[in-house]
Amino acid sequence: MFPHVGLERPQAARDARGGAAALPLQPLEGAGSGHCWGTGRWYGAPMTTNGELIEAAAASLRPRTVAGRLIGDVASTLVTEAGNRYDGVCIDTPCGTGFCAEHAAIAAMVTAGESRIMKIVAVWRDDDGRLSVLPPCGRCREFIRQMDPGNVNTEVVVNRERSLPLRELLPMHEWPAPLD
Repeated sequence: MFPHVGLERPQAARDARGGAAALPLQPLEGAGSGHCWGTGRWYGAPMTTNGELIEAAAASLRPRTVAGRLIGDVASTLVTEAGNRYDGVCIDTPCGTGFCAEHAAIAAMVTAGESRIMKIVAVWRDDDGRLSVLPPCGRCREFIRQMDPGNVNTEVVVNRERSLPLRELLPMHEWPAPLD
């Protein structure tokens, strides 16, 4: 079972008003701007490795049961075009009103006024403590795409060494051409 249905930020990542705060990335000095596919690194202002993003998401995992429902067992971290990081966790509720960790991270990003995602990951830890990267479900893939047209190029982390652009995980993402 992959519990992939997220919203809480670590206390240290809250601003003075108690809201979610962006965690800025450090630029790689002396590098140009752009992405080196295959290395999992962005060069320029928004830079992070797959491993760094995985560890950031893992730090947000705080699974617990509330009213008989499991929450916080999947966490997501994303990096925006501006180089900010946003986190979220899943919330499982009755009647399908819960949401995935990616939705929570994206909501925090949108609350901060951003929409362009450069890289995203979701993680889950099993009962034996083994960490797994979870690819986004179909609903999350479409949600990522709808936040910004450029998000079809969002890097989706699939493991420590590999990430894929969202467009490869979301077939037929372009609006169809008219028949006549």
